[in-house]
Amino acid sequence: MSFTVDVTRDLERIDGVVTQLLRDRSIWSEFLQDPNGVLVRLGLHPPTTAEANARTNRVFYAVLSNRDLLQIALEMAQEVQPSDSEREFHLEGLRRGVIQNRIDYDLRGVNHIFSQTDRVRRIYQIALNDLNEKGILTRTYSQEELNDYIERMIQGVQNDLSINELPTLERWDDQNYGVGTGYGFGEVEVGPIATVGFGAEVVVVFTVGALIEPPENVNALFSLSLMGDSGSVRELDILTRLQDFTSDLLTHAESFESNG
Repeated sequence: MSFTVDVTRDLERIDGVVTQLLRDRSIWSEFLQDPNGVLVRLGLHPPTTAEANARTNRVFYAVLSNRDLLQIALEMAQEVQPSDSEREFHLEGLRRGVIQNRIDYDLRGVNHIFSQTDRVRRIYQIALNDLNEKGILTRTYSQEELNDYIERMIQGVQNDLSINELPTLERWDDQNYGVGTGYGFGEVEVGPIATVGFGAEVVVVFTVGALIEPPENVNALFSLSLMGDSGSVRELDILTRLQDFTSDLLTHAESFESNG
């Protein structure tokens, strides 16, 4: 196994989970209170202990409310543009009311991120220092400890080690959660920044952000929907659900930041 294989396996499940979440508004409020618990139930994340789940939720909102981190993530996402066929594949999904991307596009985004060592280092420095200062980690680390871990992690990813072979800063349960274990905080969560645009499954900028219909096309969607075009109705529905959900999520993230 390798880092690329591990990430591919996770990326392949994201589109379906995002679609499932967007289609069921009844679980949105539950997701805001317990994002990791909902992602466990939907099959994207493995089960864990109550303590690890709570810590993962705190990480989720700390990352989502970190403006410096999000700015870098969004800049990097915008640098990876879909091809015409990749965009059309995504739009075909929207017309059926689902989120779908070609895995090659997602992986190109991940590879683009990890090819930029200085920016990846900066992402991890911002995120880990923030979590350290907020007391979200299991203990307080020195700057030297964090810097050493970040360098070892970056080297491991660039050598294409599997998640299990990468260095771990701390574990929150016996198998999957912690810093550098694949879930909670680490390569699958914050490395492929893909989840930042949607929420910090810091995997969905690539999954939904860069491929979404530009705002100027929404008026045309309204017109076509009013004329009874079923594909436009489904596309408009999934896009408006995404906008509503993102708005609710960011509002909740602001509350996390103010309560800090």
